[in-house]
Amino acid sequence: MIQSVLALTMPFIFVIVITWLKMNEKYRRNKLQADLYAKAIENGQPVPANLFEETKKLKREQTPLNNGIILIAVGVGISLFFYLMGSSFASINPDASNSMISVASVGAIPFLIGIAFFIIHLIEKKKAINENAQ
Repeated sequence: MIQSVLALTMPFIFVIVITWLKMNEKYRRNKLQADLYAKAIENGQPVPANLFEETKKLKREQTPLNNGIILIAVGVGISLFFYLMGSSFASINPDASNSMISVASVGAIPFLIGIAFFIIHLIEKKKAINENAQ
């Protein structure tokens, strides 16, 4: 019983925690920048022109390696979620648990796409090395 409740609530709790962490990080960064800006004005110091532009550079670059790692993790997560859901329902209804475990194979789709992105990364890396060698 407890396992099934945890299996159903953990994704929601995970999303809430991640959202809170990201919002807290953004709030802290903005507060530190505002404090720095206020102290610079109080002391009569010039304020750097790019003070607030640096946060724009933090955006993650979309590369095949990044996409591949994310998709592999998503595929494993989906498969694990459905597998654990199926095993927790095994005591209630054995037929339902078998179907949930077979649904866990849905995670293979993003997993294999992630593997393809990883292979693309390796091919591009090898191609760049060959171009630099010539």
